[in-house]
Amino acid sequence: MFKLVHNTEQVAARLRGRGAAMRESVRQCFIRIALWLQRDIQTNALEGQALKHRSGKLIGSIRQWTEFGDREAIAIVEGGGGVAPYGEIHEFGGTFMIPAHMSTSRLGKPFEVRAHSATFPERSFMRWRLREGEGMFLDWIERAVSEGIQK
Repeated sequence: MFKLVHNTEQVAARLRGRGAAMRESVRQCFIRIALWLQRDIQTNALEGQALKHRSGKLIGSIRQWTEFGDREAIAIVEGGGGVAPYGEIHEFGGTFMIPAHMSTSRLGKPFEVRAHSATFPERSFMRWRLREGEGMFLDWIERAVSEGIQK
């Protein structure tokens, strides 16, 4: 049942009474967004669309969590670092120095590699997915707020 309320005090009172239900609905929505984004990055962006799957380390480094305060809800998805420090260079592009080191040729002969720089183009696999899903996430949040108010 929907009841039209005409005065702002009544609207405010009605919303205050629904605050806990609305917060819980939004909290669940942000958890869903973080999980969806993590899975989408792992299955779509890292399996051929943005980058080619090689060792699985970058896919394994993608993690998500949510944080909630009295006035905010945050869905966090991050990757790279640890076992996959190259994730950041793929996401943002950039130039970095490669120190001198020894390497081995395909024939098994050792050789010295001189220090040099390497420049990689941006190949976003996370921010791109966030931009692609932005409209859908806003729809989910609107629906969660609406459902929370109606509870």
